[in-house]
Amino acid sequence: MSKGRSLAAALSLIAGLAAIPSGAARADKATMGLISAGAAFLAYSAVFDRTEGEEPDSLSVGTGVSDPIDREHTAGMFQVEYRPELWGLRTGPVAGLAATLDGRFIGYAGLRHDILFAGRLLVSFNLAAAAYRIEGDTDEVRGLPQFRTGFDIQYKLPGGSKVGVALQHYSNAEVFEKSNPGTETLAFTFTIPLSGL
Repeated sequence: MSKGRSLAAALSLIAGLAAIPSGAARADKATMGLISAGAAFLAYSAVFDRTEGEEPDSLSVGTGVSDPIDREHTAGMFQVEYRPELWGLRTGPVAGLAATLDGRFIGYAGLRHDILFAGRLLVSFNLAAAAYRIEGDTDEVRGLPQFRTGFDIQYKLPGGSKVGVALQHYSNAEVFEKSNPGTETLAFTFTIPLSGL
């Protein structure tokens, strides 16, 4: 991808972050906190990290728990995520599916931005649109669309695989529904480059 298109993609991510706080008077604190952290992350990257992306097409699998903070509807969860190679400026797409043992299903697609520290530690911020299906009486997420915001930290192993941890928040930022507590997922992840399969 050309540098111009890469820059446009990065600016689109920033614009998306800027658009959501327009509902800040109603937005839930967790979403706004993650968006603020993401904006700081992008600002740091713009000033200090000008390297082009070199992360290849990858597949990430993870296991962990849903709702690890409030613990009102905690359940085991599994996820699989596809991370196409970066477009440049360390920005690229991300898409995935997650399911919990109590009947919740999540699909999402959006953008991520990576910063590589010391050649081994990869920190990623992501912002995605999500669809959230609930089977049962859980009600912490309401309305469509949902937003997925969060970070993951991965350590690069020799050979290109990575191990890490990911914390994500799902909600509609109370933009579309006044009652929207939201929920989180916490997962340990293992990522492998598809070129190695």
